[in-house]
Amino acid sequence: MILPIKIYPDPILFKKSKEIQKITPEVVNFCNDLKVTLEADKIRVGLSANQVGKLWRIIAVKANEQTNIYINPKIVNESKDFFDFEEGCLSFPDIYGTVSRNKKVKVQALNLKGKKIKLNATGLEAVIFQHEIDHLNGEVFIDKAKKETLHKIKPNPDMLDIVFLGNSDFSIPILESLYQNRKIRIGLIITGRKHKIGRGQKMESSIIKKIADKLRIPVIETNNINNLKSKKFLQLFSPDYYVTASFGQLLKPWLLYKNKRKIALNVHPSLLPKYRGATPIQSALLNNDKITGTTIMLMTKGLDEGPVLKQEIIKIHKTDDYFSLSQKAAQFSSKIICQTLINYNEDRIIPKKQNNKKATFCQKISKLDGMINWQKPSQEIANQIKAYKKWPGSYTFWNKKRINILDAKAINKNQENSVKNNKENIPGLVVNNNQKIFVICKKGKLKLKKLQIEGKKPQNIKNFISGYQNFIGSKLF
Repeated sequence: MILPIKIYPDPILFKKSKEIQKITPEVVNFCNDLKVTLEADKIRVGLSANQVGKLWRIIAVKANEQTNIYINPKIVNESKDFFDFEEGCLSFPDIYGTVSRNKKVKVQALNLKGKKIKLNATGLEAVIFQHEIDHLNGEVFIDKAKKETLHKIKPNPDMLDIVFLGNSDFSIPILESLYQNRKIRIGLIITGRKHKIGRGQKMESSIIKKIADKLRIPVIETNNINNLKSKKFLQLFSPDYYVTASFGQLLKPWLLYKNKRKIALNVHPSLLPKYRGATPIQSALLNNDKITGTTIMLMTKGLDEGPVLKQEIIKIHKTDDYFSLSQKAAQFSSKIICQTLINYNEDRIIPKKQNNKKATFCQKISKLDGMINWQKPSQEIANQIKAYKKWPGSYTFWNKKRINILDAKAINKNQENSVKNNKENIPGLVVNNNQKIFVICKKGKLKLKKLQIEGKKPQNIKNFISGYQNFIGSKLF
């Protein structure tokens, strides 16, 4: 199995690895995977366990047309003469620098059978052992390289070299479109670190990390793109452009410009300057808009206020909710991102300044925003259910239990017979009208379609009522 490579500045690269006390089947399987991972790369000649996420003192070395595994390797003797050698590293894609190394080293290690071995390494082989054992000690080559020699080698000068930054399902079609374009090379992907999900609060990588591993594109996982180590590496990596889509982190000015040219493009799912901020899709649904759009813009210091390169209008259908509209916006964006990037690079687009006077801003959404206020009109509540479908959901309380309303429809007096008994026109009251279940709102009614009571699976309204017949005639809070 080919293992994903940890890219600088992943914290594991700065930790010291532990010695292997016993060569177990787990250790043997890992060593085989480490070997396969190194052999999959046609250029690199060494790989350490911590580069693939294991703090074990194990390295793989290519030499004399074969790949060998060394367990608990250590340098027991070294020559006093040195030589300069240009090094690269799988954890530093496309980056090279000159390091002064001992010409000869004597290495002691264990093989896969647990037998103690010693070997004398010279020249390139000596460099490989020193480089990989540095990794096991939490040291990286760019900290040892002569600063003036650190540089990037662009694998294909004819392709635009980009860094993609994304963190959600919205990012996927845009990433895939860029990856499939023959004029564009994604040299690096940046996404957020593992996060807790579900009831079990299991740590899981972002969907973008999983795709990056599948495509075998180097990926950095960080919750702070602007930290000093990220800055150190990205300034060396120096892409032609950054492209962000639902990344969720602000980029500092040092990332936005290269030779005074704006190089960071953002995909924003609204028709800017309308709905600047993090929740434009939710905002369009909350406001019952009939159209929205997507914008490819250049990033500046201000929030979503950079010059516009391209915009597309998107119709919002009555049945659209957060998921469908987000998917629609992502697909529209994926169709225009590549050509927009290429046209901008070739100066065939004149960036258009936004009219700041017409700017509107998205509201910040909290968990409490999901609680339904039955004193609102039914249309506003229906809009809320659509907008908050992903998070925080739309919920109410009945018999001290939380009920998530997953699907509902706003009804006005012209669409359904109104409740005739004025005593029953109380916001929050659940009524049965012609075998259909409604909740009275301040204005109009909400027709319930799908619910989920606390601790249970989602149910359509018919099945829900069968199990909770006293729901009808009750009042929701």
